[in-house]
Amino acid sequence: MYLFDGVEGSQPLQPLYKELNTKYFGNSLPNIKVMWDGRLKKAIGRARVKYTNLIGKKPEINMTSLKITMSKSFDLSYEDTSAVMLHEMAHIQLFIGGILDRHHGTSAFDGLIKRLRKESGLNVPFKESSFKTSPKAAAKEGYLAILDTSGGVGVCVYSTPFIKKNWRELTNFLASFIPSGKVRQVELWKVKHPIIKNSTGKRSLRKISWSIKTTEEVESIKKSGFKWGEFGPEIKIADSKRAGL
Repeated sequence: MYLFDGVEGSQPLQPLYKELNTKYFGNSLPNIKVMWDGRLKKAIGRARVKYTNLIGKKPEINMTSLKITMSKSFDLSYEDTSAVMLHEMAHIQLFIGGILDRHHGTSAFDGLIKRLRKESGLNVPFKESSFKTSPKAAAKEGYLAILDTSGGVGVCVYSTPFIKKNWRELTNFLASFIPSGKVRQVELWKVKHPIIKNSTGKRSLRKISWSIKTTEEVESIKKSGFKWGEFGPEIKIADSKRAGL
Protein backbone atom coordinates (compact mmCIF):
# COMPACT_ATOMS: atom_id res chain seq x y z
CA MET A 1 0.00 0.00 0.00
CA TYR A 2 1.25 3.50 -0.72
CA LEU A 3 2.30 5.36 2.43
CA PHE A 4 0.41 8.65 2.31
CA ASP A 5 2.41 11.17 4.37
CA GLY A 6 4.29 8.24 5.90
CA VAL A 7 1.23 6.73 7.57
CA GLU A 8 -0.22 3.55 6.09
CA GLY A 9 -3.59 4.18 4.50
CA SER A 10 -4.49 7.00 6.88
CA GLN A 11 -5.30 9.44 4.09
CA PRO A 12 -8.46 9.13 1.96
CA LEU A 13 -8.10 7.96 -1.62
CA GLN A 14 -10.75 10.38 -2.88
CA PRO A 15 -8.24 13.18 -3.71
CA LEU A 16 -6.21 10.81 -5.91
CA TYR A 17 -9.38 9.70 -7.71
CA LYS A 18 -10.41 13.33 -8.31
CA GLU A 19 -6.94 14.24 -9.59
CA LEU A 20 -6.86 11.34 -12.06
CA ASN A 21 -10.44 12.02 -13.12
CA THR A 22 -9.48 15.60 -13.99
CA LYS A 23 -6.26 14.71 -15.80
CA TYR A 24 -7.31 11.68 -17.83
CA PHE A 25 -11.13 11.52 -17.93
CA GLY A 26 -12.06 15.20 -18.26
CA ASN A 27 -14.07 14.95 -15.03
CA SER A 28 -16.52 12.71 -16.87
CA LEU A 29 -16.59 10.07 -14.13
CA PRO A 30 -19.10 10.52 -11.30
CA ASN A 31 -18.19 11.25 -7.70
CA ILE A 32 -18.16 7.73 -6.25
CA LYS A 33 -16.94 5.99 -3.11
CA VAL A 34 -13.18 5.29 -3.19
CA MET A 35 -11.72 3.69 -0.10
CA TRP A 36 -9.18 1.34 1.48
CA ASP A 37 -10.29 -2.25 2.16
CA GLY A 38 -8.45 -4.28 4.77
CA ARG A 39 -10.31 -7.46 3.77
CA LEU A 40 -9.30 -7.32 0.09
CA LYS A 41 -6.44 -9.83 -0.25
CA LYS A 42 -6.62 -11.43 -3.71
CA ALA A 43 -6.73 -8.19 -5.72
CA ILE A 44 -4.96 -4.86 -5.47
CA GLY A 45 -8.07 -2.93 -6.42
CA ARG A 46 -11.66 -3.62 -7.35
CA ALA A 47 -14.40 -1.69 -9.14
CA ARG A 48 -18.00 -2.55 -8.25
CA VAL A 49 -21.41 -1.83 -9.70
CA LYS A 50 -24.96 -3.08 -9.10
CA TYR A 51 -27.60 -3.08 -11.81
CA THR A 52 -31.01 -4.45 -12.70
CA ASN A 53 -31.30 -6.63 -15.77
CA LEU A 54 -34.93 -7.18 -16.75
CA ILE A 55 -35.81 -9.30 -19.79
CA GLY A 56 -36.45 -7.15 -22.83
CA LYS A 57 -35.06 -4.00 -21.22
CA LYS A 58 -31.69 -2.30 -21.21
CA PRO A 59 -29.81 -2.96 -17.95
CA GLU A 60 -29.97 -0.04 -15.53
CA ILE A 61 -27.06 0.58 -13.22
CA ASN A 62 -27.45 1.89 -9.68
CA MET A 63 -25.20 4.96 -9.75
CA THR A 64 -24.90 5.02 -5.97
CA SER A 65 -23.48 1.48 -6.03
CA LEU A 66 -20.39 2.47 -8.04
CA LYS A 67 -17.32 2.04 -5.85
CA ILE A 68 -13.56 1.50 -6.03
CA THR A 69 -11.75 -0.26 -3.20
CA MET A 70 -7.98 -0.57 -2.82
CA SER A 71 -6.33 -3.33 -0.80
CA LYS A 72 -4.16 -2.60 2.23
CA SER A 73 -2.22 -5.83 1.66
CA PHE A 74 0.02 -4.71 -1.20
CA ASP A 75 3.20 -2.68 -0.96
CA LEU A 76 2.99 -0.34 -3.97
CA SER A 77 4.75 2.87 -4.92
CA TYR A 78 2.75 6.04 -5.51
CA GLU A 79 3.05 5.48 -9.27
CA ASP A 80 1.74 1.91 -9.08
CA THR A 81 -1.08 3.01 -6.77
CA SER A 82 -2.07 5.58 -9.39
CA ALA A 83 -1.73 2.99 -12.17
CA VAL A 84 -4.08 0.54 -10.41
CA MET A 85 -6.52 3.35 -9.68
CA LEU A 86 -6.59 4.22 -13.40
CA HIS A 87 -7.25 0.54 -14.19
CA GLU A 88 -10.26 0.54 -11.87
CA MET A 89 -11.46 3.89 -13.23
CA ALA A 90 -11.42 2.37 -16.72
CA HIS A 91 -13.90 -0.21 -15.41
CA ILE A 92 -16.06 2.60 -14.02
CA GLN A 93 -16.11 4.38 -17.37
CA LEU A 94 -17.29 1.23 -19.14
CA PHE A 95 -19.90 0.59 -16.43
CA ILE A 96 -21.50 4.02 -16.87
CA GLY A 97 -21.30 3.50 -20.64
CA GLY A 98 -23.51 0.44 -20.27
CA ILE A 99 -20.82 -2.22 -20.74
CA LEU A 100 -21.52 -4.57 -17.86
CA ASP A 101 -20.15 -7.85 -19.18
CA ARG A 102 -16.50 -8.91 -19.41
CA HIS A 103 -14.00 -6.04 -19.70
CA HIS A 104 -10.53 -7.61 -19.63
CA GLY A 105 -9.27 -8.53 -23.08
CA THR A 106 -11.95 -6.59 -24.96
CA SER A 107 -11.08 -3.93 -27.52
CA ALA A 108 -12.99 -1.29 -25.54
CA PHE A 109 -11.10 -1.93 -22.31
CA ASP A 110 -7.67 -2.56 -23.81
CA GLY A 111 -8.00 0.54 -25.98
CA LEU A 112 -8.78 2.62 -22.91
CA ILE A 113 -5.82 1.19 -21.02
CA LYS A 114 -3.49 1.96 -23.95
CA ARG A 115 -4.69 5.57 -23.96
CA LEU A 116 -4.17 5.92 -20.22
CA ARG A 117 -0.69 4.42 -20.48
CA LYS A 118 0.28 6.84 -23.23
CA GLU A 119 -1.13 9.95 -21.56
CA SER A 120 -0.01 9.21 -18.00
CA GLY A 121 3.33 7.50 -18.66
CA LEU A 122 2.35 4.98 -15.99
CA ASN A 123 2.37 1.19 -16.24
CA VAL A 124 -1.42 0.94 -16.12
CA PRO A 125 -2.04 -2.83 -16.04
CA PHE A 126 -4.28 -4.63 -18.49
CA LYS A 127 -4.60 -7.13 -15.63
CA GLU A 128 -3.48 -6.48 -12.07
CA SER A 129 -1.62 -9.79 -11.90
CA SER A 130 1.04 -8.28 -14.15
CA PHE A 131 2.82 -6.52 -11.30
CA LYS A 132 1.51 -7.56 -7.89
CA THR A 133 4.01 -7.12 -5.06
CA SER A 134 2.82 -8.09 -1.61
CA PRO A 135 4.78 -7.77 1.64
CA LYS A 136 3.30 -11.14 2.55
CA ALA A 137 4.64 -12.79 -0.59
CA ALA A 138 7.45 -15.29 -0.18
CA ALA A 139 10.89 -13.75 -0.61
CA LYS A 140 12.78 -15.08 -3.63
CA GLU A 141 16.50 -14.98 -4.23
CA GLY A 142 17.68 -13.15 -7.28
CA TYR A 143 19.79 -10.38 -8.75
CA LEU A 144 19.20 -6.74 -9.44
CA ALA A 145 20.93 -3.59 -10.59
CA ILE A 146 20.46 -0.49 -8.47
CA LEU A 147 21.04 2.61 -10.59
CA ASP A 148 21.72 6.17 -9.55
CA THR A 149 19.95 7.95 -12.40
CA SER A 150 19.15 11.52 -13.32
CA GLY A 151 15.52 10.78 -12.43
CA GLY A 152 16.10 9.07 -9.07
CA VAL A 153 17.06 5.60 -7.87
CA GLY A 154 16.20 2.87 -10.37
CA VAL A 155 15.93 -0.89 -9.86
CA CYS A 156 16.27 -3.46 -12.65
CA VAL A 157 15.60 -7.10 -11.67
CA TYR A 158 17.32 -10.08 -13.32
CA SER A 159 16.68 -13.82 -13.06
CA THR A 160 19.35 -16.16 -11.69
CA PRO A 161 19.67 -18.16 -14.97
CA PHE A 162 20.05 -14.92 -16.91
CA ILE A 163 22.85 -13.68 -14.64
CA LYS A 164 24.74 -16.97 -14.75
CA LYS A 165 24.51 -17.09 -18.54
CA ASN A 166 25.43 -13.45 -19.18
CA TRP A 167 27.74 -12.63 -16.27
CA ARG A 168 30.69 -11.12 -18.16
CA GLU A 169 28.60 -9.43 -20.83
CA LEU A 170 26.24 -7.98 -18.23
CA THR A 171 28.95 -6.22 -16.23
CA ASN A 172 30.38 -4.52 -19.32
CA PHE A 173 26.86 -3.75 -20.56
CA LEU A 174 25.84 -1.99 -17.35
CA ALA A 175 29.15 -0.12 -17.13
CA SER A 176 28.56 1.25 -20.63
CA PHE A 177 25.61 3.30 -19.37
CA ILE A 178 27.77 5.47 -17.10
CA PRO A 179 29.09 7.81 -19.87
CA SER A 180 25.53 8.47 -21.07
CA GLY A 181 24.86 10.83 -18.17
CA LYS A 182 21.45 9.27 -17.50
CA VAL A 183 23.08 6.71 -15.20
CA ARG A 184 25.73 7.97 -12.80
CA GLN A 185 26.47 4.75 -10.93
CA VAL A 186 25.38 1.10 -10.97
CA GLU A 187 25.48 -1.40 -8.11
CA LEU A 188 24.84 -5.12 -8.65
CA TRP A 189 23.18 -6.90 -5.73
CA LYS A 190 22.16 -10.43 -4.85
CA VAL A 191 19.10 -10.30 -2.60
CA LYS A 192 16.29 -12.38 -1.20
CA HIS A 193 13.23 -10.19 -1.46
CA PRO A 194 9.61 -10.25 -2.76
CA ILE A 195 10.65 -7.82 -5.51
CA ILE A 196 12.23 -10.79 -7.34
CA LYS A 197 9.54 -12.12 -9.67
CA ASN A 198 9.31 -14.75 -12.39
CA SER A 199 8.95 -12.10 -15.10
CA THR A 200 12.66 -11.28 -14.77
CA GLY A 201 13.48 -13.85 -17.44
CA LYS A 202 12.34 -11.36 -20.11
CA ARG A 203 15.40 -9.10 -19.63
CA SER A 204 17.96 -8.86 -22.41
CA LEU A 205 21.34 -7.28 -23.12
CA ARG A 206 19.91 -5.11 -25.90
CA LYS A 207 18.54 -2.46 -23.57
CA ILE A 208 18.01 -1.80 -19.89
CA SER A 209 14.72 -0.79 -18.28
CA TRP A 210 14.13 0.02 -14.67
CA SER A 211 11.49 1.27 -12.25
CA ILE A 212 12.12 4.27 -10.01
CA LYS A 213 12.04 3.50 -6.28
CA THR A 214 12.25 5.69 -3.20
CA THR A 215 15.46 5.72 -1.18
CA GLU A 216 13.63 3.98 1.67
CA GLU A 217 12.45 1.17 -0.63
CA VAL A 218 15.95 0.62 -2.00
CA GLU A 219 17.55 0.56 1.46
CA SER A 220 15.00 -2.05 2.55
CA ILE A 221 15.90 -4.21 -0.46
CA LYS A 222 19.62 -3.88 0.23
CA LYS A 223 19.19 -5.22 3.77
CA SER A 224 18.08 -8.57 2.32
CA GLY A 225 21.34 -9.25 0.45
CA PHE A 226 24.80 -8.04 -0.45
CA LYS A 227 26.53 -5.99 -3.15
CA TRP A 228 28.66 -7.97 -5.60
CA GLY A 229 29.53 -5.34 -8.18
CA GLU A 230 29.88 -1.59 -8.58
CA PHE A 231 30.35 0.64 -11.60
CA GLY A 232 30.91 4.38 -11.78
CA PRO A 233 33.42 7.00 -12.83
CA GLU A 234 36.78 5.22 -12.54
CA ILE A 235 35.09 2.37 -10.61
CA LYS A 236 34.64 -1.17 -11.90
CA ILE A 237 34.50 -3.84 -9.24
CA ALA A 238 32.83 -7.24 -9.59
CA ASP A 239 33.23 -10.36 -7.45
CA SER A 240 31.85 -13.38 -9.30
CA LYS A 241 32.94 -15.78 -6.55
CA ARG A 242 31.02 -13.96 -3.86
CA ALA A 243 27.99 -13.88 -6.15
CA GLY A 244 28.08 -17.69 -6.27
CA LEU A 245 28.53 -17.84 -10.02
